[in-house]
Amino acid sequence: NSHVCTFGMRCVDQKPRYYIYSLNAFVVLFQHGIDLVHDAERKAKVARKPKTMLSKLKAATSKIIQMQRFNWNEDLLHQSSLAGEQDISTLSTQLLQKKSIEEKGDLSDLEFQKRCTHLATSITTVLFKYMERGFFARDRLTVVVLLSFAISQASDNINIAQLSRLLSPLEAVEPAGMADDVASWLPGRAWARLKGLEDGAVDTLGVMELSDLGDQLTSGSEEWRAWYKHPEPETQHLPGSSKELSGLPFLLVLRAMRTDRIPAALQNYVGKHLGTSFSNPQSFSMLDVYMESSASTPVFFVLFPGVDPTPWVESLGLGFDI
Repeated sequence: NSHVCTFGMRCVDQKPRYYIYSLNAFVVLFQHGIDLVHDAERKAKVARKPKTMLSKLKAATSKIIQMQRFNWNEDLLHQSSLAGEQDISTLSTQLLQKKSIEEKGDLSDLEFQKRCTHLATSITTVLFKYMERGFFARDRLTVVVLLSFAISQASDNINIAQLSRLLSPLEAVEPAGMADDVASWLPGRAWARLKGLEDGAVDTLGVMELSDLGDQLTSGSEEWRAWYKHPEPETQHLPGSSKELSGLPFLLVLRAMRTDRIPAALQNYVGKHLGTSFSNPQSFSMLDVYMESSASTPVFFVLFPGVDPTPWVESLGLGFDI
């Protein structure tokens, strides 16, 4: 989880220098993602118990506490460094390990794995939503696709050779064998990219269907032509023996033939692997921004022509009777 979330802030930091995130912000957001899961678990347990006056009082108190904003002002890293004493540090580590073992002891292996998945999802979602508020629209898809690939790589759930070929496609130097009926609708460079995919399709990429793409187009020219001419080919199955291809292999073929549809296809890819909250831009909420700020942690708006945050701020003030 730490590796993937750190990647999120690092990859956007390599974009224009507008994107700068502190390590302290990462710690606060990471902890907030964990707290959300704990809160959900606590509410689920309370819902199963009969409510008493004491439990209602505790619930009301808890709600007041949860309404407090993130403590951005506390330097969590500095506070941790103040402990200093080796024996205190060792004791704290042992207590945390003991608590972790005891908590896992109450769960089955399946339940424990499910909880870890919930934690990872919550942390990643909280971090991304925080970063997304400051993205330029043109950079959003780039960041979310890199994040999706990083998560898949961290979980060993992606073919690195296929990903490398997607990022750096090969073209056959002197492609041959394009039939006249295929040449009537397919550009020569697209044919060169398809023949480049055939190189190492089985040994390197591990996709048998890519080893004879040229023959597939020749024998099924009309079907492939219809797919190629479709306004949204990323939503359609590939023709013939390649109809079962999905994920990265599908993207490889799409990039070879319809490069213009890759952005839309990548958005679909992210939605499938991470969910629509990542693939679709979230609507701006001034209240959410306010809840993540404080008197000593102000909000800066980078103004561009046609964008005026004044109505947002005024509406928020009216909501607080200001």
